[in-house]
Amino acid sequence: MKNSVLVGAVLALFGLVTTEVQADNNFSTHSSYRVGNDFNSGSGNFWASGEDAVPMRVYTDMDYYTNWQGDTEIYISMQIEGNFVDAGTDNPYLDYLEEHGLHFDGMLLLTEIVVDGDTWEYNNPVDVGFNGVARIYRGTNDDNMPVLDGYFANWVRATGAIPVSTYMTYNRYLEPRPAGIEYDWSIYGSMRLIVTEEFRPIPSPGSAALLGLGSLFCLRRRR
Repeated sequence: MKNSVLVGAVLALFGLVTTEVQADNNFSTHSSYRVGNDFNSGSGNFWASGEDAVPMRVYTDMDYYTNWQGDTEIYISMQIEGNFVDAGTDNPYLDYLEEHGLHFDGMLLLTEIVVDGDTWEYNNPVDVGFNGVARIYRGTNDDNMPVLDGYFANWVRATGAIPVSTYMTYNRYLEPRPAGIEYDWSIYGSMRLIVTEEFRPIPSPGSAALLGLGSLFCLRRRR
């Protein structure tokens, strides 16, 4: 059965949450997410921009965890690191970032889970994915001076799960950098989702009795 406390909390969100995380003279970050009207889908995004910010490295990760009751949570995270570069700099890497950018994506498709050693199947597949890009834009300002802005975005969509929280932070490292830090700046964003699609036991092959019971009622999530 569905968690009434959770549904109540989601109702309080009115389906949309937007959080401005941090901003300074050089960088701004933003995250938001939306819960679908069916309470079984959702979407969200991370966004950041930085003056003279050039992306150099991208990390992404997506994991899921199931507890002994069958409650499943999905975690998506990304980290982008880079340097501040003078807007007048010209090299092939900057040309590539402006024209193509660094793209990243991932997908998770869940059809079954194991709970207490038993395999259960979802009524419908749980499908969660993301795609993003890190790139730069170059131009001139009103004084005809060169400008360079980094732009970073990640879009998340989910079916059979809903987002319930996001987190985003920006770090700027001044010289001398801390040990192990290679770049001038980094941004980190994460999203937590909970699976809302219901699941049922998988009938044993040739088990007519269990199949017959399945036609009379649906065994739903255990608590």
